[in-house]
Amino acid sequence: MNGTPTHHIVKLPINQNIQMKKFYIRKKLTCIIILLSLQGIIHAQTDCINGMAGMYPCNGINLLSHLAMSEMGGGSGNDIWGWTSSVSGKEYVIMGRTNGTAFVDISDPLNPIYVGNLPTHSGNSSWRDLKVHKDHAFIVSEAGGHGMQVFDLTQLDAVTTSPVTFSETAHFEDTGIGGLVGGTHNIVINEASEFAYLVGANLCGGGLIVVDISDPLLPNYVGCYSASGYTHDAQCVNYIGPDADYTGTEICFNSNGNNGVVIVDVTDKTDMMLISTSNYVGKRYTHQGWLTTDQQYFLMNDELDESQNGHNTRTHLWDVRDLDIPVYMGYFESTEAAIDHNLYIKGDYAYQSNYRAGLRILDVKDIANGNLEEIAYFDTYPSSNSANFSGTWSNYPYFESGVIAISNLGEGLFLVKKQDCVSLQLSAAMEGPYDDATGQMFTGLNVRGLLPGQTPISNIVSPTPAGQPYSAVPWNYSGTEGNDWTDSNYTADVVDWLMVSFRTSLAKTSEIGRTAAILHQDGSIDFPTRCPIPIAAADSVYVVIEHRNHMGIMSPTLLPIIGGTLTYDFMSSNSYRDATSFGQKQLPDGKWAMFAGDGEQNDLPSFDITGNDKAVWFDSNGQFDQYKVSDFDLNGDVNGGDKAYWFDNNGISSRVPK
Repeated sequence: MNGTPTHHIVKLPINQNIQMKKFYIRKKLTCIIILLSLQGIIHAQTDCINGMAGMYPCNGINLLSHLAMSEMGGGSGNDIWGWTSSVSGKEYVIMGRTNGTAFVDISDPLNPIYVGNLPTHSGNSSWRDLKVHKDHAFIVSEAGGHGMQVFDLTQLDAVTTSPVTFSETAHFEDTGIGGLVGGTHNIVINEASEFAYLVGANLCGGGLIVVDISDPLLPNYVGCYSASGYTHDAQCVNYIGPDADYTGTEICFNSNGNNGVVIVDVTDKTDMMLISTSNYVGKRYTHQGWLTTDQQYFLMNDELDESQNGHNTRTHLWDVRDLDIPVYMGYFESTEAAIDHNLYIKGDYAYQSNYRAGLRILDVKDIANGNLEEIAYFDTYPSSNSANFSGTWSNYPYFESGVIAISNLGEGLFLVKKQDCVSLQLSAAMEGPYDDATGQMFTGLNVRGLLPGQTPISNIVSPTPAGQPYSAVPWNYSGTEGNDWTDSNYTADVVDWLMVSFRTSLAKTSEIGRTAAILHQDGSIDFPTRCPIPIAAADSVYVVIEHRNHMGIMSPTLLPIIGGTLTYDFMSSNSYRDATSFGQKQLPDGKWAMFAGDGEQNDLPSFDITGNDKAVWFDSNGQFDQYKVSDFDLNGDVNGGDKAYWFDNNGISSRVPK
């Protein structure tokens, strides 16, 4: 032997060799499937359940995906808009950054693709604004010497390897009125008239610089309106509103910072005319606004009133049916303190970007009566809702797919979507306030003004603090239902608040949603939260109903969600029970009701009525005109009548797992 290793070649039988090849192919395919599965997990939709979508507080809005600033060109984020290719049907997000403009393909919103970057024309700036017309993006910035970039968006469909560094398709800066357009705060486009309005620029006193963009590659200056001073933002429209004096005109609704709301007739670009200037009490800086679709009302935000006046987020409402004399209607005040920034209206909803409070969606259907209602939100800045300049800058709600794109200063791009929600048709009764003679429940707490947020009819007692009553142990529910409720929010037939939850099995750990709800005297239940349970959460659920001093109940079986609706009447039959327990009490008229007397709710592992509940009654006996858990008949007083309910039901248990 010369020390050289000997290699023995072993030939496998043909069949065995084929089997080995198949084994390695299967192994490789398995690895690929695992990798694809992991990728799906990373990019899976995060549903809003129990007020959270992952780490983000929410109500009625799911998180589809998130791209950090580092994943889309770096810098800090600012404005955002959208474009849909008429060729491919793909939806794209166009997002401004301090150092350029990012283009993101969101045709698969769970897996957005950063397509590329258009660098800034000059220097970096915290302010970059953009809009779209005729398949072109028009981009301005407060960076000195920037002017208006024009970018052909049809290039995006052709990208096969991303990201790409793009070049601007055209550029505009020469107005011929004594200088070049340099830094510009904002751009407004009326696609119907094919004019762009550059506002807050270094020329024209910061007013409206009008540019003809009917040929996107040859933008052409046509006029300047400076008579009302600096314009921070605007919406310019071909007017279809009710003021007959201006039928067929083009009108700009300007937010002019220190000068309030300014309405200008811009039909003749060589002779634009002021129609009206309006102000309001508490004005600090009129920032931006948007018209309702019928052009009768204008919603507006003031960027400095929250931080300087010390109140919560306010959306200001204007009646602009008479353009010469707009009427200030008041404001909608949020439960949060955040500064409002940009809002847009689509159909019956206003989509607000309120810095640290995130995206807020308001129902504007009843704006004629001065009423708005928040129906959903997604908080992109979960650590705080205070009045500071961080969080979301803007949003784009106009994609046909229903995807809403949200830009954040530091956190990047969020893609979200409103949940399709289950319609809940539930009813139940409580023994304590039930009246056998009428088959309905008494509303004693309501009549005496003792429900949370109401004003007591007695002037010697303190009001019950506003807000649903289930934030304490054992519920620890953080929902904001009722936080801003007063007397006017309660109809005369309201009995009290309930806690309603939904499970996919008997176990408490299977809970997929819960919400505070309102019980009416006929047993019907209303839900102040828009989306207690999304349609996609489950095909069937157990429904659990709890009350402060009545024994909790659960549906006896899984209830099917049919056609997006969940229906169940707890009064028509007994609820869940096992062989050793009771579900509900059958009343003399045949209806079923929750047992009264369960005032001590910390007992585990299920709901029951024991001596601990008597102790709760004993400690409060003799107190009156108060919202007490020991008031088992819900009439506002604690006395022997309440003890009688406990005495009759002592020893009862439902065995509904807690």
